[in-house]
Amino acid sequence: MTQTLPGSSPQTAKAVGEPEQISGGHLVAKALKAEGVDTIFTLCGGHIIDIYDGCVDEGISVIDVRHEQVAAHAADGYARITGTPGCAVVTAGPGTSDAVTGVANALRAESPMLLIGGQGALSQHKMGSLQDLPHVDMMAPITKFSANVPHTARVADMVSMAFRECFHGAPGPSFLEIPRDILDAKIPLEQARIPGAGQYRASRRSLGDPADVQRLAELLDGARKPCVLLGSQVWTCRSTEEAVRFVRELRVPAFMNGAGRGTLPPGDALHFQLARRHAFAEADLIIIVGTPFDFRMGYGRRLSPTAKVVQIDLDFRTVGKNRDIDLGIVGDPGSVLSAVAAAATAKDRKEWIAELRAVEDAAYRNGWPVSTRTPRRSTRTGWCTRSTSSSPRTPSTSATAATSSPSPARWCSPARPATGWTPARWAPSASASRSPWRPSTPGRTRRSSACSVTARSASPAGTSRRWSGSTCRSWASWATTPR
Repeated sequence: MTQTLPGSSPQTAKAVGEPEQISGGHLVAKALKAEGVDTIFTLCGGHIIDIYDGCVDEGISVIDVRHEQVAAHAADGYARITGTPGCAVVTAGPGTSDAVTGVANALRAESPMLLIGGQGALSQHKMGSLQDLPHVDMMAPITKFSANVPHTARVADMVSMAFRECFHGAPGPSFLEIPRDILDAKIPLEQARIPGAGQYRASRRSLGDPADVQRLAELLDGARKPCVLLGSQVWTCRSTEEAVRFVRELRVPAFMNGAGRGTLPPGDALHFQLARRHAFAEADLIIIVGTPFDFRMGYGRRLSPTAKVVQIDLDFRTVGKNRDIDLGIVGDPGSVLSAVAAAATAKDRKEWIAELRAVEDAAYRNGWPVSTRTPRRSTRTGWCTRSTSSSPRTPSTSATAATSSPSPARWCSPARPATGWTPARWAPSASASRSPWRPSTPGRTRRSSACSVTARSASPAGTSRRWSGSTCRSWASWATTPR
């Protein structure tokens, strides 16, 4: 299993007339740059040291953390917020096993990220090398792609392959194990396959079957009480504008879950949250976009048995799973919704919208717990405050409203998230630190719900550090840098 190509030793200096040499670590960095990755999250380890040198040369930021689990979660979060695949680089053995939870979380969240793990040299395979574990087998159940790189010439090719698999169907994580001698070895540059940027995978903006798109348009034309649920894939595919246009042009009441929250702001006439059970029971057409029939949906049992059900998803394995449907479309949510909006006819659904609004307002008035206590000051606490005279759909714009703690205060409970004004800016519960917010200065007010929300968090004392001449910073320092 050792390499046989000539000139693959990592040590010799380039002599006059010799072909240009490149190491495995530098090939990793070139492939990351071709994918558009500008940041990696890591905890330094001897197995992966050459990757850092390559990243420095390619202008890729190296963010140092204190635990590999943090690196994996950071790569996941980075992918969700930026739309660029996240990348974590960890050492062999416990370094890779520590990242398991973050990778599993990315799989369930359909988040595109690549975890690169070190490994002992191929020449020491099955000999008991340092921190040797069966990483590929461990990662296979929680990734879309898990493989070992067998040769330095294949490094960049397999990094690109891993990214391609990240975007096959619904996005998700990939894992690549690279042995130390593969990374450290140098080969002639012409022997390495280095895929060009934008030239190694197809567009992900699939439209789906045009006949099914036309059929959905016809179902909408004939529906009196339609509704749509916009799931995480709307944000993952950056299809917010298309979803908003679909909802507003066709006058379809919209509900949101997962990362789809914030697609419509709370003040929008077609934005609903608390009337979902009523809508699912009374609607004659229910369109599910980019979310599975999982526990949040009662495995599909919460939908009216008499309603027509349409499911749009990136992954054909999700469509029709756990519940029969009347129409399934596999494709990019934005492309499909745009095509349907162009094909369907706008309808006046004032009575249906008014019915849902009445249910929504009643649920808001009666369902929120009221407290006159001042919320505890903690990095794990977020709270909403609303004056008793304000409308449930009219957000407060006062910067002092969230800091003066008026009475009564409306607390955000785990079951009632504070819906955001924009995608990926919603508070999932009374836990500000678990939201997709970047940590901010203490007491900074964020307009991210129907109420004013303040995330009180202490500024972590992260200091910038240097590594081999690079800008390798601590995670705390990077996370609090304004963007």
